[in-house]
Amino acid sequence: MRKVRSSLLLAPLFLVACAGADGPAPLDGPTVAIDVAALNLQGVGDAVWDIEVVNGASPTAEVVWQRRLTSSGYGDGAGSASYVGPCDADPAVNENTVRVWVVGVFSAPVSSAGTFASGAAGGVVGTPMDFQNPTTDGPLERTVVCEENRDVAVQFDVALMRPAQQGFFDIAVNFNNIFCSAKFDCCTEDGTGTACASDIDLLFDATGARSKTYVLGFACTAGPGAGVETELYLDALTLDCSSPTAGSFAADFTLDPSGAAGNQCTAGADGMTACDAVVENGALDADDYLFQVAVFRGIESLTSGGVVANKVYWNVALGVKDPAIQGCWLKTRGTADDANGTGVVAAGTIAAGSVYPYLQWEVDLGTCLAEPLTFGDPAAMVRTAYTATGDAATSFTYGYGPNLPANPFVATYGDGGDGNLVVSAAFSLSADTSGTRTEPDGVAYQVTADPTGVTLATTGSAGLAAGDKVLLINLQGTDANNGDVGNWEVLTVASVGANSVTVLEAPTRTYTSGDFASQKVALQRIPQYGDVTVQSGGTLTTGAWSDLADLGSGQVATGVVALAARYGVDVQVGGAISADQLGFKGGLSLTKTGIVAGGESYAGDGGIASTAANEGGGGGGWHNPGLWSGGGGGASYGTLGENGSCDQPSGCGQAGLGYGDAQLSKLYLGSGGGGGSENDVTTTGRGGNGAGAIVLFAADLLVSGSVHATGETGHHDNNTASNDGGGSGSGGSVYLRVDTADLGTNLVTAAGGPRTVGVAFPESWGGAAGAGRIAVYYGTSTTGSTSPAAYSAQP
Repeated sequence: MRKVRSSLLLAPLFLVACAGADGPAPLDGPTVAIDVAALNLQGVGDAVWDIEVVNGASPTAEVVWQRRLTSSGYGDGAGSASYVGPCDADPAVNENTVRVWVVGVFSAPVSSAGTFASGAAGGVVGTPMDFQNPTTDGPLERTVVCEENRDVAVQFDVALMRPAQQGFFDIAVNFNNIFCSAKFDCCTEDGTGTACASDIDLLFDATGARSKTYVLGFACTAGPGAGVETELYLDALTLDCSSPTAGSFAADFTLDPSGAAGNQCTAGADGMTACDAVVENGALDADDYLFQVAVFRGIESLTSGGVVANKVYWNVALGVKDPAIQGCWLKTRGTADDANGTGVVAAGTIAAGSVYPYLQWEVDLGTCLAEPLTFGDPAAMVRTAYTATGDAATSFTYGYGPNLPANPFVATYGDGGDGNLVVSAAFSLSADTSGTRTEPDGVAYQVTADPTGVTLATTGSAGLAAGDKVLLINLQGTDANNGDVGNWEVLTVASVGANSVTVLEAPTRTYTSGDFASQKVALQRIPQYGDVTVQSGGTLTTGAWSDLADLGSGQVATGVVALAARYGVDVQVGGAISADQLGFKGGLSLTKTGIVAGGESYAGDGGIASTAANEGGGGGGWHNPGLWSGGGGGASYGTLGENGSCDQPSGCGQAGLGYGDAQLSKLYLGSGGGGGSENDVTTTGRGGNGAGAIVLFAADLLVSGSVHATGETGHHDNNTASNDGGGSGSGGSVYLRVDTADLGTNLVTAAGGPRTVGVAFPESWGGAAGAGRIAVYYGTSTTGSTSPAAYSAQP
């Protein structure tokens, strides 16, 4: 995997420690220092930004400060700018949100910038340049925890898109010095441009005659010059012929554009059904709609101003059958970069949270004409769009370039290097091996120094090798330092040392939370299987969270079940992928004096005796010997748990607090329930453990058994007169990245444990726990339901 970053129109905004930075001098107290890195906008003389910081007050956030900045006034005049401002460190509201709007791009320094107006251009005096604004519908946002006597950091990567002037393209857009054009031609238009004059007869049908053909065109250049290498990224083409609408799309057919150039199929009665490039996803017969699929790719050494322009094209032709094809919609996406440049794209994957352009085809095949690329029109059939700061990493399925054969990216679903895996009994990724491996398939190590560069310090490296995919994740911090907990990303190993791992690309997220020594950060191998089959009686799991304690030779268990399958994962009836009870520990106390321990959470252990929540962990119950008892609070995560019950209000363990986000841009373990307390026995009820996390990449996922991350039910001490129920543990995280998925009906779950029922006295039962979170990112289609309902999106 190569990390490629392109300089033109790339706008990384940094909120970082500001000692020695350009712009205003550092302020006393907590600050954010905003550095808008140089944009290097060709022909641009100024850029204007609106920036706002608000605190976490609820229900209405309070403005900490607002400012309009110009590149000419606070930077190099070509896009860069720097500014330092305060943030609100009051513990009650210290989750500050930084908001950024692009006000405008101008051909020369503006003579007046006006004042802050949430992105509105009023008051700016200058000559504006046309561009597609990613902040038209709202600002770019990042949330950071502001702390006393500490600068905080947040980064925005923004690539802006402008109309391009390129003689060898009909219509093109410009981003990062990359010029791209696209189209979808269903016919040759008449002189009015409102109707078809004639069909495009290009491909040969089964009779040997040229017949009606639709053509998708995609071409880009990363700019002129010998050092430029243009790479294109494209998804599979998908057709919905059942009940398509602009807002509802479920692919009936998937077309692979990565085959050898030329015709992909043999025209005939069953040519499409037998064609490797065509996948039928449902009951419809592709031969009723298509007679051929052809792919044309190439590299053209055109010139621009006398310099080689490095144009790469990728066209797909569809031989179509009327009238059936007119009931279909077609959908796909594409983008490009310079493989030799610097940017936010790596092997067809746009980094999480980056704002980067791409091209979107969403074509109504019943009404299409000659559809050109349209700039800034969200309803056009071929249009431009942006990824967003709230998005997870956005990956394209296929890539092609001068040194990149047209193939699927192995980074998405693995390269199959670990072979096929059949699970017929319990198989733990942190303890068991497959094939010829001598170390666990999913071996993990603690990261011992802030991972800011390509070489990561670890407690070991046995079982890791060049080419491995690894999960870097911050699993736990402390009550005072947890702002980066949950940050995660997938990296590629370049080489290993005795206690270090060098990766091809430096981490793009932060893992320090202001005090790395207090963080529990892990690096875990993601095995790359071909096919994975979990048979009846088989359970694919991993070791439970245990504070990253050394299991031997520096290895640790994380509570995260992480794997990739290049082809498919089949969880059969009676089989399971399980992260049950693998998360943070429930509270436990062996004394009957006072308040017992609360549940563990991402903010640390629950050993502090308190009825209050430990972030997501439930509070401990409180008893007064001989007088009253208290049940432990249920843990929370995606939904809230419930308080423990008790004789006296002061004895109730409180439910945990909710955390995380629906998209799972931060990945957390489930939290533990609070311990229960009984007034007349020497042992007390343990809180239930939270669930772990599941991270699964697969081309195809079929769930007939179960995929679950369930929290543990709280305990009591089994005394026949016991009423010391511990709170239950919350559900965990399930992150699925697939091309197609059949999830069944509520077979993918992340439930919290139920209320803990005491043997004799219901007044001290432990509280039920909240559910976890599930996110499903799919390329072509997903069917079925989950519990709780999943966040579902096409990345």
